[in-house]
Amino acid sequence: MFLGTAEIGMEVQQEPEEILNKQKTIGIQVRPSYRSKYVECNLKIPVRHSAVSPMHVLLKNTATSPLKVKKAKKLLFEASSSSSSEKSYAASQSSSFASTVSAGSSDIKIDDKQEQEYQALIVTRCVVEKNAKFYLGAPNMWLPDLVNLLSAKTNLTKDNIYLTLMKIKLNDPFQRLGHMFGMSTGNASKIFAKSLVQLELYLSTLIFWPPSEKIKYFLPIPFRARYHNVQSIIDCLEIEIEKPTNPVQQALTWSEYKKCNTLKYLVSSTPDGFINFISIGYGGRISDSLLVQICGYLDQVPVESSVMADRGFKDIAKFLHERKVNLVRPPSVSSSTKPTRAEVMESKRIASLRIHIERVIRRIREFQYLKPHSVINHNLIAQTDAVIKIACALINLQNPIIKQM
Repeated sequence: MFLGTAEIGMEVQQEPEEILNKQKTIGIQVRPSYRSKYVECNLKIPVRHSAVSPMHVLLKNTATSPLKVKKAKKLLFEASSSSSSEKSYAASQSSSFASTVSAGSSDIKIDDKQEQEYQALIVTRCVVEKNAKFYLGAPNMWLPDLVNLLSAKTNLTKDNIYLTLMKIKLNDPFQRLGHMFGMSTGNASKIFAKSLVQLELYLSTLIFWPPSEKIKYFLPIPFRARYHNVQSIIDCLEIEIEKPTNPVQQALTWSEYKKCNTLKYLVSSTPDGFINFISIGYGGRISDSLLVQICGYLDQVPVESSVMADRGFKDIAKFLHERKVNLVRPPSVSSSTKPTRAEVMESKRIASLRIHIERVIRRIREFQYLKPHSVINHNLIAQTDAVIKIACALINLQNPIIKQM
């Protein structure tokens, strides 16, 4: 009796300890096994064996080739139906095939890239040839003959000619031009620099001084009464450039009129708007009169003709008289004296006729490369002379500014 009672008492006494041990064990298991949010957010989930089976690998690598997928399935089927040795051989074949497919995927990517570049080039050609004046500045009716002639004379491809003219007309970055013509940015820049010189050599022949008989034949009606002898209307245009690092160049290119560093050009056109002379670029500091004297314009003016200009060119009158050329300009004004009625009427007549050179300059400004504030990069300043000659040549191919009645 006593022993049984003692054993029962012992069992009764041991129950609370076991319960406590179980509670402790449960408490340890309940504690979170992650010590930071990074560990909690980056759980490592075990991967099933089926996810990395050869079928999935092969199908993934051969998604672009149905024939290769069929071959991969055939290899897997042979591996499953053969013996253990054959299975190992088929596995080796499938692994080698998978490596071949993975190596071929890079070739597929290269082919896709080349095809995308080719498609971009085809789209660019189609768009340019459909609206040549907007993208190139050349009339649609002249584009085929012009491009074929330039390609034959300069040995340049049609795409290189398109790229060069598009850069002048739209002034797009070379990176965008490279995307449009399927080439790199550096290659587009090199093609532009190389093609520009050759195109300028042949297109500059479209800028010439027509014979006096032709100018008089196409002389607009408003000129025939009082200014029938005018063969040239002149004016200057300025294009902003980047500020040079050299202080001397900063001073030479600073324009007090534009309040920035510029290049200045002298433009001359016939009364009907045909550009017959364009000078090389000079620093914006030079005056209009000095530019006329040193740019070679005076050597082109025919004897016993007239030149129409603004009031700012009054200092060139003596140089023109030495060559027996008359200067037609509005009368000078002074704050101390009041102009007469005849002077006011003459100023209005000359201003209404001289406006044609402003319309010519407006066509030049349609080329984004030659905008007033295009801020030409210092690496492209040396090429601006060729650019403006090409632009003037293309303008001479466009419709006349004054329609003949």
